[in-house]
Amino acid sequence: MKKIYALFLCFFFIFQTNAVFSAQFIEGFEDIPLLSGLRQSPEGTLTFGNEEAGYTETTLIAKKALTFDKIKKFYTEALAQMGWTRLSSDETTFSFLRENDILEISQLQKRPLKITISLKSKN
Repeated sequence: MKKIYALFLCFFFIFQTNAVFSAQFIEGFEDIPLLSGLRQSPEGTLTFGNEEAGYTETTLIAKKALTFDKIKKFYTEALAQMGWTRLSSDETTFSFLRENDILEISQLQKRPLKITISLKSKN
């Protein structure tokens, strides 16, 4: 019985590790997940500042039919699990706070759906 339990634990940790590595994150943002169906703009990511204060921004474009409401729902749920607290929300922008960072997600255009994600230090 102990061998079966040990084998089960080994498989559990192997599959947990694979699940973590299969998640995609937005390039330039340490731990912000990339929603399936979005891709980063080829123009890349704008970053400036230092460890104490900085600003990072990128544009994401929908590869398939996505609405801004679906994006809001996904990021509201995902970011809450990562320690972000919702600050504000309206029809085209919503934002979060975690420690000294503010993350803002804004809709640039509806078709094709384009959004910007920006991360700035509160300082």
